Amino acid sequence: MKSILFIVALLIAFSSCKKDIEIEKGDYLSFGSFHGECLGNDCVKIYRLEENKLYEDPNKLNGTKIGLIKLSDEEFNQVKDLIDYIPKELFKKESETFGCPDCVDQGGYFVNYFIDGKRGIFRLDTDIDALPNFVQDFAKKIKEKLELL
Repeated sequence: MKSILFIVALLIAFSSCKKDIEIEKGDYLSFGSFHGECLGNDCVKIYRLEENKLYEDPNKLNGTKIGLIKLSDEEFNQVKDLIDYIPKELFKKESETFGCPDCVDQGGYFVNYFIDGKRGIFRLDTDIDALPNFVQDFAKKIKEKLELL
């Protein structure tokens, strides 16, 4: 009986371990920021991580592959771990807006991914307190990574 309980406990422990998410061939994570009431070239910034590369999207096409500019390996290394901060709850949704991005000219964050066969498109408020708890750390990490670029 003790053996069975031990095996069950091991199975539960291993099934609860976080699977490392990696960007494989064909997968991508696009992220950026936007501001509606804005003038100039910095109103929308979008970047795309795929495999071992980071691109900037100068055409503001939500991270599609059209016209992307490859950035340096140094810049890639600064942001490559962003994928590790995607909350598991986001993989259960296809699209959602959290908070009220840019409702009072505070801007917003944009996330678009296709990872391990799952697709998601999200808009996040830059006001961290307006976000559900499960997405707050991810939004903070997006802000941090954007400031590095």
